[in-house]
Amino acid sequence: MTDDVRRDLDLGEDDSLPWLETADDYDKPDGPSTGKVVLLVIAGLALIAVIFGGIFAFHNNSQEQSGNGELIAAQEGDYKVAPEDPQGKQFEGEGDAAFAASEGKSRESNAMPAKPAPPEPKATPAAAASSAAAGANAPASGGVMVQLAALNSEAAAEQQWSKLSGQYEYLKDMRHRVVKAEVEGRTVYRLSAVSSDRANANSLCNRIKSDGGSCLIAG
Repeated sequence: MTDDVRRDLDLGEDDSLPWLETADDYDKPDGPSTGKVVLLVIAGLALIAVIFGGIFAFHNNSQEQSGNGELIAAQEGDYKVAPEDPQGKQFEGEGDAAFAASEGKSRESNAMPAKPAPPEPKATPAAAASSAAAGANAPASGGVMVQLAALNSEAAAEQQWSKLSGQYEYLKDMRHRVVKAEVEGRTVYRLSAVSSDRANANSLCNRIKSDGGSCLIAG
């Protein structure tokens, strides 16, 4: 309150009207402001949240890691051991040779070994007949044998003579002979033309060869 106002109202030094006092006459109240209080509350709540979060995390870690951190030593001996009684289901045919072969195992077979196949019969043309076997057949009296073929039957030999005598005109008027013989364990029938002597036999054989045939002087 100013001195002029105080004098007009006839007030003493000790008399005062507080509602007429100016704001400058009052000091600002002591203590923190509202903004600071709010910040302190927020900081306190954050600190409490951090503390509870740390306690919760520590509690979870202690439950997950309950071991003492020591290494477990490996057991001695084999890691896997087959049981004495596997108690497994046995299927029909298990253990047979077919199953063992399908599993990549080898099994001894009790089957008898297969017999070797018989050798294929060899052709016996007249030119391949041996001279020793030819000498075993005695020539016809007064003639020399000119062997023309060796066949597996007498009938086949006669058919061959009919064919050759029709192919070579000079054989039609000659005699022929079919002789049974054994060659390398096989029975053959030798077809031969009968010549008067060795000279004529050689001439006949050479003529047959020149015409594309085959022959052999048998005796």
